Amino acid sequence: MKTSRGGWRWGSMTVSHRKDGLWQVQIPTKLSQSGKREWKYFPNKLQAEAWVRDFKNEQREHGKQSVTAEHRHWIGYLQEQQIATFEQLTTAIDHWKRTGQHLKPMSAADAVKTFIQTEEPNYPNRRTWGDITERLAKFAGYFGTKSLHEVTVTDIEDFLGTVSAGWNRWSTHKRVKAFYKFAHRHSWIATNLMDQVPQPRTEDPERLIYTPEQFQDMLFMCQNQYPELVPYVVLGGFCFLRTSELVRKYANEQVLQWSDINLDQGAHGEIHVRPGVAKANKRRSDDRYIELSETARAWLEPVRKETGDCVALTYTEFGKHWREMMDKAGVEPIDNGLRHSAISYSIAAHPEHGIQLTARWAGNSETTIRKHYLRWLTEKQGKAWFAVKDINTAAFEDPTQFGFERSDLGPPVTRHPDGSVVWPPNANVK
Repeated sequence: MKTSRGGWRWGSMTVSHRKDGLWQVQIPTKLSQSGKREWKYFPNKLQAEAWVRDFKNEQREHGKQSVTAEHRHWIGYLQEQQIATFEQLTTAIDHWKRTGQHLKPMSAADAVKTFIQTEEPNYPNRRTWGDITERLAKFAGYFGTKSLHEVTVTDIEDFLGTVSAGWNRWSTHKRVKAFYKFAHRHSWIATNLMDQVPQPRTEDPERLIYTPEQFQDMLFMCQNQYPELVPYVVLGGFCFLRTSELVRKYANEQVLQWSDINLDQGAHGEIHVRPGVAKANKRRSDDRYIELSETARAWLEPVRKETGDCVALTYTEFGKHWREMMDKAGVEPIDNGLRHSAISYSIAAHPEHGIQLTARWAGNSETTIRKHYLRWLTEKQGKAWFAVKDINTAAFEDPTQFGFERSDLGPPVTRHPDGSVVWPPNANVK
């Protein structure tokens, strides 16, 4: 129907030609989505009439509360995403507003670079920091310019799969998890996907330790040819010190000083492993006190100095001298084997104190010792370890008295001046 203004009335809607050349469709209140009168504008009459026809078809098919074709498209999309209720849709929108709405996209490589620059002051232990940067550099190299928020759980698991299984993969997972926490705090990612990546499995550690006989071979070889290693072997084998607490790898690392050993404290003396020297532990103070045994004191007194590092060797020098000494002593090296042996033999030698006393001296929890260090030995075997004297006292004329089989003892114990050994014919060998 033609209106008085030259337009057309389509039912309750009016199509009219404006002075600016546009065609206007007036939608009455009862038909508008907003509940108010609305207008639509088109460049020509044909488009205006076509819109009115489509609108009326929607009205006839779906009534006043019509759902447009575009609306039906998005409803179908939500159903494909398994969002079937308004409650789920509201939850999804709220989550997006909390997370993705304020996301600050950053490539994996740039994110690692920023993390390293920002966090370095928070890691004074250079060995720990070196491990972190090395493992995250591999992460950055793997993902490169890919945005961190686009990395999926599957992607992370694929990356971890490139790292050898066991403790190496476990350590990489640990470093990447800390990095992702940092990334989440800085809004580079919407959610911390590392919460969904299971911790890699690790095999039960092989609890390798030295025999007292091997310990004596090492001490005698040091005493004869490598005196600079005597403090290392004594403090590691009798006093539970870690290699990292004795040998400086970086110039600014703290290591045990001669001034940390107080021979006037307690029955035979005491070692104070200061904060910064001791391995940091979130569950307790990172310093500890270790009681010196009579044997440890006897070994330390002849080589003790007033000041300076207990092990006065660079990291490179130490490694060279250590390998040479162990080769000449005929002992196969065990990683941190002196400390591991000291822990196992100490527990055996002090059955009345159980693991608690040794855990305190070693700076570990009882759980950690049970999992990583403990190897069950007899009390006699424990006392044998801590009875190793210097070459002049020859404590092991008959080591089988401590309950070791011949196969446990390694080389025989009669010694020549050059440190070589032969088994005496009259030895009480089982």
